[in-house]
Amino acid sequence: MTDKSMSFSEVIETIDDPARGIAREARDALLNRMEVKAANAPVLEYNYRIRKQNWALRSEIQRTIHNTFAQQQAYSRRMKKPRKLKAKVKRSTKPVIKRLHDAREKLAGKGAKGLATLSDREGRRTPEEWEQHVASIADPKIRAQVACLVWWDFFATRSRDGGRKYWDNLDRFVDEWVDGVSARDIANGLMQIGYHPYDAAARSIGGDIRS
Repeated sequence: MTDKSMSFSEVIETIDDPARGIAREARDALLNRMEVKAANAPVLEYNYRIRKQNWALRSEIQRTIHNTFAQQQAYSRRMKKPRKLKAKVKRSTKPVIKRLHDAREKLAGKGAKGLATLSDREGRRTPEEWEQHVASIADPKIRAQVACLVWWDFFATRSRDGGRKYWDNLDRFVDEWVDGVSARDIANGLMQIGYHPYDAAARSIGGDIRS
């Protein structure tokens, strides 16, 4: 379906500004968050172990000492204090990631972390709304590629009772599918119907960003 020979970063560089800058910013923010999470992992594990020890210690003291003041004194003497974890995430990444999440929620509904509507989230775009948005794409080749991705992202795993297809609103667009559409054109088509530039670039080459 897509030009998988291109890398995600290469696709981003093919789209026009301001979308290119927005996609770059989101990519860098998410990479930064992953790096910070990895760097913080040992400290978080250390703190978790210390908290477990302190909880066990408090329970032991409460079983053996009945005076509340004496309990606190004993706990303060014997507790193991965890190191305080310092925030390493740059402040600038927080609003960037929030804007990405906000864009996803407009499509997939309240609380969506990715794109797949695996549950009926409040505020999700309906099949009829998706049909209207996809129909707005003039080029039938791009429209068909976009329709396939939308169906996969939002409805592929869902069915009605008896195994009937959940919806058929995009069938007429999907039937127009042809190969050879560039990742840039697919990304632009996805952005036209509301995808965040980061998600549009990723999905244009088959990147998986389902929740």
